Amino acid sequence: MLEIIELQITGNDSEKVKACLKQLFKQVQKDKDIMIKVYNKLDLDNDFSIHLTDNTNTLEQHGSALGQHLVSVLKEFGLVNHSMWIEKTTQ
Repeated sequence: MLEIIELQITGNDSEKVKACLKQLFKQVQKDKDIMIKVYNKLDLDNDFSIHLTDNTNTLEQHGSALGQHLVSVLKEFGLVNHSMWIEKTTQ
């Protein structure tokens, strides 16, 4: 399962968000089943895309506990979109 959290910062909190994501990144690295990657839009420093990959293949309707936590923390900084994706097989 791939969980994507997109954030568009509406204020001047870019550095605060980066610090928050850096701290979270350190915490998540301890869990071998979850991989987190953070992307920044090429031409806009206030847009982030956070990708969570759960290797346990457990599907949760509204996202993982970590994803839900991220959404609740990040929504104070701007607009948040949260979606879950599953890989389709070609068979």
